[in-house]
Amino acid sequence: MPITIYEAPEPLTEASFNSAPRLIASDASRQLAHDLVRYCRDEISGRSFLVSGHRGAGKTVLVAYALQEALSASYGETPSLQPLFIPLHGPNLLPNFKPPGKWRAGKEGDSEVQTALKQITLGLHRALAKEMVRSFRERIAEQVGLRFRQNKLRGERWLNNAVELAAQLEVELYECPAPSRLREFWARAGFLNTGALRRKQQFRDPVSAAEAGLRELVALSGACEAYRRISGTFTQEEKRLDADESKTERSTSASTPGKEVYGPLFSVLTGALVGAGLNASTADPYTATIAGILTAIASAAVMKYSNTRSRARSVSRQYTFLYDLSVATLDRLLPLLVERVRAAGLAPVFVVDELDKVDDLSKRMIGMVDHLKKFVAENAFFVFITDRSYYESFRYRVATEPFPPEHTYFGRQLYIVFRPREFHAYVKSIVELPTPNAQTTNSSAAASSSAAADAADYPLLSYILLHRSRMHPIDLRREIGTLRGADGNVKLRSGLVRTSRAFQFDLRIQLAIEHVLNSNEDLANMLEQDPEFRRLTNDAFYSLSRQWLATPEDWVDMRPHASHALRHYLVNRMGSDRLTSAALATAPSSTQHSAASPAPPAPLDLERVSPTDNQFLFECLRDIAELLASDAAFRDQLKRWNAKLEVNDEKRIPQPVLDALDAMPFDLLQRDLAEPGRYQWNFYSSGRPRTPVARQRVNLIGEHAGWPASMQFIRDFGLALDELSP
Repeated sequence: MPITIYEAPEPLTEASFNSAPRLIASDASRQLAHDLVRYCRDEISGRSFLVSGHRGAGKTVLVAYALQEALSASYGETPSLQPLFIPLHGPNLLPNFKPPGKWRAGKEGDSEVQTALKQITLGLHRALAKEMVRSFRERIAEQVGLRFRQNKLRGERWLNNAVELAAQLEVELYECPAPSRLREFWARAGFLNTGALRRKQQFRDPVSAAEAGLRELVALSGACEAYRRISGTFTQEEKRLDADESKTERSTSASTPGKEVYGPLFSVLTGALVGAGLNASTADPYTATIAGILTAIASAAVMKYSNTRSRARSVSRQYTFLYDLSVATLDRLLPLLVERVRAAGLAPVFVVDELDKVDDLSKRMIGMVDHLKKFVAENAFFVFITDRSYYESFRYRVATEPFPPEHTYFGRQLYIVFRPREFHAYVKSIVELPTPNAQTTNSSAAASSSAAADAADYPLLSYILLHRSRMHPIDLRREIGTLRGADGNVKLRSGLVRTSRAFQFDLRIQLAIEHVLNSNEDLANMLEQDPEFRRLTNDAFYSLSRQWLATPEDWVDMRPHASHALRHYLVNRMGSDRLTSAALATAPSSTQHSAASPAPPAPLDLERVSPTDNQFLFECLRDIAELLASDAAFRDQLKRWNAKLEVNDEKRIPQPVLDALDAMPFDLLQRDLAEPGRYQWNFYSSGRPRTPVARQRVNLIGEHAGWPASMQFIRDFGLALDELSP
């Protein structure tokens, strides 16, 4: 079967930048991409998104696709920042309990908020370092090519140095180099002014464009400093010493050069002269001798005269400042760091995934967002990816309480749910029917017949795939993968989807579901007013298929009193929060309930689905059952519905699909003539007929028609038909 299955690259992979990824379009993806582009254009300062859905609904892929859309917009003509994807792991952000009650992750003493801040800082540093290294390498490669064109020898020399420079930067970035070291890298590569990031029309003034490299260094050094705080003990101290000292000294002295030698001799000579003079003028030698001695002593005293006077005053002050670099200060540092990253040309987008693996998420999310609400919702762009159970709990609390704290946690709450037409468009983009060319037209009759058969099979494939996957994205991808052969084409033989009863089951049920969705005006209006109501609608409409696969022998009960079973089913589909380890240890055993029939939820849980919504969906489900039990009337309704629509209307059913229904008429469900509102399946899902059901129907018809004489002939004829059936 030469119908090709195209394998598209996933978003944000290297191949996706050369070949665009193909995704199931939805309102959620459009809203997320729109706000991301506005955030990158500085039209909004931040947003907090809650993206929810069943496991496998494509939540992570949807966020990645929105990021790629914003990345493509950043290279357009409008000034825009480049989104910086920062993945965060939910169980690391909110680590689960150990049995004693301590946290698994984080240092002892760290609060939940501090643990979350550390993980946010770690993610920001890793993402920024990765993006800087990637951009650094790309810009260096551009310069190498330019230098090769200018001078081959010079280019080879630059290539060797540049490659080593980029490798060294990658090694050192995770060791938190000093700002001076980072500046050396940018200076050697010539990026101090132009910067390493790729930009197009980003800066609105020449001054900002000239300091692009310096802004990158400021952001990168800030991230490295924050990383040091959470990865080890980091201290910084500043000291200041002020001293004031004053000293005054006055000294007076008289001395004669060489007084040590001549001083005593001079004193003796002076005394001798005085004594000789007195002796010559008087006749008393004793008097003259005493006068000479006294004169010598006095001369010695005069020759060694000294006078000293001093005064001193001193004042000193010492200051010591210790920086608080603990984890507790990260809540003040992170907003500043995000501003620096944005000034460098990057728009941080934090994506918190795997939150469905966090115990007691509904309560623990309140504590974290209460402390970080301003940063999460106003200073950055956060996307929280959760499963359906948290979304239902969040929605129920907002609906039942007057503006609870959760009401302003998230700027947007998105539930991933798709319309049938969005699934059909995706299948057609992946499963491609080759267009006929001149060579095919002029080929043999056998080839032309095969091409015609493929053209008749192709419209049926999307309906079959949608029903087998229950319109669930990951199951749809698996079903498409099952159809793909080794050569990349659909491996089914031509015509099988039109002649096999099992494929006809899928076709009929999916058509019945889509017909009720399109033709019921009340339901269509409700889905337009509340698109998220589609999650309950899908669950209700596919409940028949799930029951058929699990217990094909059970009755399909559509009597009025059976609506309570649908309500239990819808509430069970919503799921519930994971219990903590302590709660699991004390929870009663639930082994008496099987996976196919889970324990009924508590009465309070039933309030998650209002009685009015449940009754409305039950009536729609009864319409689907009636269509499956009246094949002739069903085909007639489809044809009349098609006649009302325009030829190119997306709700119009392709003619090959209607032809396939006409080629194999049968009732999938059988009414219970004894009790209206009850049905039984005429076939197993494999295509094998349920003979006892057919015999029972024949007996009922005979009893009511009053012609038992012909019953034996009908029984024999029925058995013969069963033997001939494939």
